[in-house]
Order: sequence, then C-alpha cells, then structure tokens
Amino acid sequence: MPAQTVFQHIQRTPRNHFALWYFAAAYTMLADLHMLAGEAGLRAWFEPYPFLHQYLDEMAAFMPDDLTWQEGHHWWQRELAAWATDTPAPLPLQRLATHPAWNATTLLALAFLGLSEEDSRFGTLFAQVQGSPALRRPTVETVGRALSTASAAPDGGWALCRPIVEAGLADITNPDDPRAEWMLRPVPWLWDVVRGEPPETEHEWLAWHAADTFPAPNALILPERTQTAVANLRTMLHETPHLSIVVRGMPGSERLPLVGALAREQGYGVVVVNAADLDKTRRRQLATFCRMQHAWPVLRAELPPGERLRLDALPGYAGTVGIIVGAVGGIEGALLARSVGLHIPPLHANERRRYWQQVLDGTPVDDLETIVERFHLPGGYIRRIAPLARHQAALNGRNTITPADIQHASRTLNREVLDTQATRLDASGGWAHLVVTESTRERLFELEQRCRHREHLLAHLAPVYAGSNRGVRAMFSGASGTGKTFAARILAAELGMDIYRVDLSAIVNKYIGETEKNLHRIFTHAEALDVILLLDEGDALLGKRTNVANANDRYANLETNFLLQRMETFGGIVIVTTNVADQIDTAFQRRMDVVVHFIPPDAVARLRIWALHLPETHQVSDAYLHRIATACALTGGQIRNVALNATLAALDEGAPVSERHLAHALAAEYRKAGGICPLDETGEVRAAVGVETFMNTLGHNGNGRS
Repeated sequence: MPAQTVFQHIQRTPRNHFALWYFAAAYTMLADLHMLAGEAGLRAWFEPYPFLHQYLDEMAAFMPDDLTWQEGHHWWQRELAAWATDTPAPLPLQRLATHPAWNATTLLALAFLGLSEEDSRFGTLFAQVQGSPALRRPTVETVGRALSTASAAPDGGWALCRPIVEAGLADITNPDDPRAEWMLRPVPWLWDVVRGEPPETEHEWLAWHAADTFPAPNALILPERTQTAVANLRTMLHETPHLSIVVRGMPGSERLPLVGALAREQGYGVVVVNAADLDKTRRRQLATFCRMQHAWPVLRAELPPGERLRLDALPGYAGTVGIIVGAVGGIEGALLARSVGLHIPPLHANERRRYWQQVLDGTPVDDLETIVERFHLPGGYIRRIAPLARHQAALNGRNTITPADIQHASRTLNREVLDTQATRLDASGGWAHLVVTESTRERLFELEQRCRHREHLLAHLAPVYAGSNRGVRAMFSGASGTGKTFAARILAAELGMDIYRVDLSAIVNKYIGETEKNLHRIFTHAEALDVILLLDEGDALLGKRTNVANANDRYANLETNFLLQRMETFGGIVIVTTNVADQIDTAFQRRMDVVVHFIPPDAVARLRIWALHLPETHQVSDAYLHRIATACALTGGQIRNVALNATLAALDEGAPVSERHLAHALAAEYRKAGGICPLDETGEVRAAVGVETFMNTLGHNGNGRS
C-alpha cells in the first residue's frame, strides 16, 4: 500500500514534484522571516510584501492548523516523501537525491536557491533581508540560517550548498567575497530540468536523445562479427551495468545508434557530447544531467593517429558510459578502467542491400543492385541520402528512385562534408576522349577493372592475402599537361563516382603534427563518402626520404611515413599524380596497385587531340592541322588551351575558327611559356626554332598542371 498523503490527488510528474518542493522552500522562507521579525511576527512582512500572504494561504489549505514552524518543516518532508513513493518511475529530483552527498535537506536548499528564479518578488525580498540591492539571490549564510530548523546546517550553510555547487547546478557569482556572503545562482539550462521541464534536444554543448528515438538492438544492421559481440555485451550489461562501451568506426557508421539501442534496452536515454569540450564544470553538469534524466553519457572524439585523449571520471555519475571514436587514436583515463570495445567495419554488399531496403521502405527502385554495388557507404550516410534521393526523383516527376538520384543525393552530402577540405572535379567524358599510348590505355583499363571489382576481389583471394582491404592505390606519373588529371576524371565518370582533388603542397603545414591531422581528416571523410581522392603534386610529400640531419628532416620523414601508412589502410580509391616519378620514394611505389605512366604525345597523337578539341564548325585545313601537329610539340593540356582561346576569339568575331585564330592562340601559348612559336605569321616553320628548342624552354619555364 502506498503511503497516504494530503497531496495524493496531485499527479506524479516531474513538474508537480518540483512545485511541491518549491512550496516547501517558500514555507522555509516564511519561517525564516517569522524568526527575523521577532515579536512582530509575519505581519511585519505582509504589508510591504503582500504576495507572502498569498503563499501562506495556499499552503494553509493543506497543512494542519496546529503546527509550529519547526513541526511544519518536518510535515513537509514527510508529505513529500510519502507522495514520491507512489511514482511509477523515479523522478529527476529523486534521482538527484540518490547521490551519497545528497538528502532531502539538500533538495530543499536547491529549491530555496531557485525562489527568485520562479518569482522575482522573492528577489526583492532577499535584497532587503540581506541588506543590499545587489543580493537578489540567497547567500550561503541565508541558506544556512533559513534551513537551520530543517537541518543542523553546520559550516554556516556551506554544507548544504556545496553538493549543489559541486553538481554544477549553481554558480557562485561573487567568489572573491567571504564564503558566507557568496551568492548562488542556479545554472539556467539545468534549472529548467530541475523544475520539471522537458530537456532541450540540442543544448550549447550537448545533445539529448530519449530512449525511444533508438531502435531495439535486434533491429540494427551490423556485420556478423559485430552482431556476436553486441549479443555478448547485452548479457554483460545485465550482469555488470557500470561499463564504458568504446565503439570504433568510420564517420557515418551507426556508432551512436548502436550505443543508443543498448541504452534503450536498459531503460536509458543518451546524452552526446564532444569529449574535447568537457572541462571540469561541464563534466559535473553532464553527470548531474544524466542522473536527472536517467541517461548514459556518450563522449565523442575523432582523433588523428598518434594522438591520445584522456577521459577522466564524471563526478557523481557511476553508470554506463558510451565512448564513440574513429578507427585510430588512443584514449586513456579513469573511464577506461572497466571498458569493452566494439568495432563497426565497412559494410559488405548484403548489409548495404538490407540498409537500402529498410530506408527506402517500399519506394520503387530502379536497379537496386547497381546502387548496392556502386555506393559503398556506411549505414548512417545511407539513411541521410535516402530522403534526398526521394526528393530528387520527385523533382524529376518520378516515384521510382534511380542510381542517378542516389548519386545526386550523395553529391549533396559530399559537398557538405568535403568541400572545405578538397576541390570537387567534374567527372565527365569517356576513354574515347583521352589520347594516350596503347600501354597507358591498357594500364588505365586495368585500373578501372581493379576499382570495379575491389570488393568482390577480396572474397576470391588466397589466404595469404588475409588482412587486405578493398582500397585501390594508383600513381599517375608524367609531365604537366599529359592527361593525368583528365584520365582521373574519366575514371570517375566510368565508375559513376565523385572525385575530389587535394593539392598536397597546400596541405603541408609548418606546425608539427598538423600535416598528419589534415591528411587524416581528408582520408577519413573520403573513405566514408566513397569518393575518389586525387592527390595532386604527390612529390610534395612522397619524395625520397632523407638522412636525418636536423629536426626538419625528421618531421618531413614522419609526414611521409604517415601518408604511406594511411594510404595502405585506406579503403577507398586514391590516385597520386607526380611530374617527377624518379624522385618518388621507392617504398611508396611498391605500395601502388597500379602505376600509369603518361608521356608527351607524338605528332600522330597531337593531331588526334587537335581533332577532339576544335569545334565541328572550324575552317582549319587538314594541311595546317598536320603542320602544327608536327611542328608544335605541345602537350594535351596546352593544345586544350590553344583550342579554347581560338574558339573564344572566333566567337567574339561571330565567325568559325580559322587558321588565323589558331595562329594567334598558338603564339600566345608559346609566349606564356616564354618561348617562340615554331610557325611564323604565314604558317611556315621558322628555320631557327625547332622542337628541341621549345621543349628546352618549357623545361625551364613551364609551370602547368597535369
């Protein structure tokens, strides 16, 4: 039988629980005023503060008439305890009181501190009682005196206030004053929780997720090995509920849903914070918030390789903690004393298929298997992309989702994550648009096949390949303008993937360790988003390692070593371009799956490139094209520039491209390189300027990109 109370008719809710404690605090204030007034009694306060009479009348409707002030304190505590025993689940204030340093009097002190927060008239009253217009909240001394009839209150009230301050529920606004004069201000966002308001989903530095926002553990789509580990952990949590659960995985892997599902099964929500944002005060506030809300704290940290993060205990919290980290980086500290680890690896095709079927939920799909094979995405990103793909299909007047809709949706996500770190290139064209030697073309086709079958290849390899990942690493070497970047863009178009370029020379940072952090961030996001990563100017970091003569050499070698290791573990497609293959570290070249050499085009190849770049309406004779293809030893990139500028000049005149437009554009391209065009104004070859002279000029002055 639940204990009987005069408040039996009041619904057991967090808001009502606070309201009862608030009235108990108001009663405590009235008792203190009665003591201060002496023989005059409360009537001395009613005239200047008539609102006090209203509070007393409301309480009199419940309280016995014959109670003394001392007996009234005990009556409130008995009635509050009896009312709370009949709650279906512990209320936030009840959970606070479970801490060893807390009791019913501490809760009363907390409610007393909040009188001014709820009714500003109490602030005016406190200012008068405490003798200063600035003291509109109770001081430590006032709390101790007012609650002296409810508690022994040693140490001038600090014994009552200290647990509240240490829980992060109140700030000391004047810490330089004597302790008895310290004025305590409830922390606004936590005070809202104390008073029974539903917590904000997103706060300044934390995010609250109720238990019912997560799926049940059995509904999670996980690799088989992870499923087994999760099943074992669920049993452990029933037997040992105070663990630290460390979940590793790439961005977009459903690490938080996994922790949330485990918390839900135990009846908890979760509170997510960035571990780096936690100082001493926030650790206390996080612990208090989690106690009140019956939630697991979940600490997130995306660490670069070689970096360690210390995770200290959360004062006042003794439950399970979730820790979400990337695949690399170390964690240490008190929270790891009783920890278990889980890892969510990249999804296989059958798991991705289940994800797409789940998130599309009956939406018609054209060629689901192509979507599964082409988009190697983690589960969290699949969930984000699916609604974007639906919208894209609707914009095109369709109910059926196609691979093109998925690609458009994934590109939106790519830009959101990667555009601040790398430059997206247009993936367009086809192999027919690329003029290279036959051996180069064969190597490019080999690379395309390696990329297409990168996932299925692993299942067909011999046991000695155990530990290999689905990553593909390629190097494109050759002089500037020979088609390296163009070939990478075509490869992306053929595979139906996005491609992002990173200038390695721009990533190198003078501050120790920053280069590695920049590289790790880019590689991690590119792998999770399944885009092709094009590392331009690879020789900036992949030059031959040197003997260590000074600190600069040592740190340069460390950066090179890091890039070598990161590429080896990279699960996506990465292409490195270099203009000086002979200066690339041999250890790096050995780690390449495919190496493609691009050489400057000969006269026959140059003629084909001219034909590809000139508009169909041009009026340039075949004889003139053969002459410039033979005499002008330009690279494909330079030919592209000349054709573009000639077309622009013709467009300005409203005429088709002619030999005159081409001659002017050729002369301009040579001047840009610091050379002289081998053809004179009449289109004839200059006697004094040959191919070797021009190529020597380019070798000293050229600065074009691939």
